[in-house]
Amino acid sequence: MSKSKKQLEIQRNIGLFLDHAMHSEETTHFMQEVEKNPEYPKLIDQEMNFRNFIKNNVKRPGVSTDLIQSIINRIKID
Repeated sequence: MSKSKKQLEIQRNIGLFLDHAMHSEETTHFMQEVEKNPEYPKLIDQEMNFRNFIKNNVKRPGVSTDLIQSIINRIKID
């Protein structure tokens, strides 16, 4: 089942809001929409919980200092 355009827009706006990627006017408009719709705070909480879960549970492998130095050296050459 595909998501409606409205659902996709809501998800996009929540992402932009949480990423602090909205202009002040957009943020104001978004917050007005949140106040009108009781589902928005729940959706925002779900997205925040998901992001926190990913942040706290996905382990990234370490990078060796040799690799970092190799990248730095290549950047300096080019």
